[in-house]
Amino acid sequence: MCSTRSLRILLGVACAAPLVAGCQIEHRVPGPEPVNTTPIVVDQAMVKRDWEPVPALYTNDVVMAFPDYSPLRAKNNRYNPLVETPLFLANIAYMAYGVFVDPPWIMVGYKSMSMEPTYTAMPPLTTSPAR
Repeated sequence: MCSTRSLRILLGVACAAPLVAGCQIEHRVPGPEPVNTTPIVVDQAMVKRDWEPVPALYTNDVVMAFPDYSPLRAKNNRYNPLVETPLFLANIAYMAYGVFVDPPWIMVGYKSMSMEPTYTAMPPLTTSPAR
């Protein structure tokens, strides 16, 4: 039989475990990626161009899927076996609330990398070794 005191201790440990576990909330929509803002070297051909520059437009990369109701994910560290169980229980507790926030019959958009339309979206070039 379980006494009231041991029940309180067990409840306290169960409530404190997710706070101590080192979890992180996974955001569905990442912010824009940093853009290379170094000035472009202007040569003679660029001076003679007479057309208006056009920004690069990107396609919609949103994947529509049903909600997964698991906003808490463990960081990759050596404590994963200890962290996964409290996170699993916290995600189950969130499901009771999440079903009303994101109904299961409505698809949610999951977005990957995003970047604002820009003229200079070019990653820095690597220098080739001298031959």
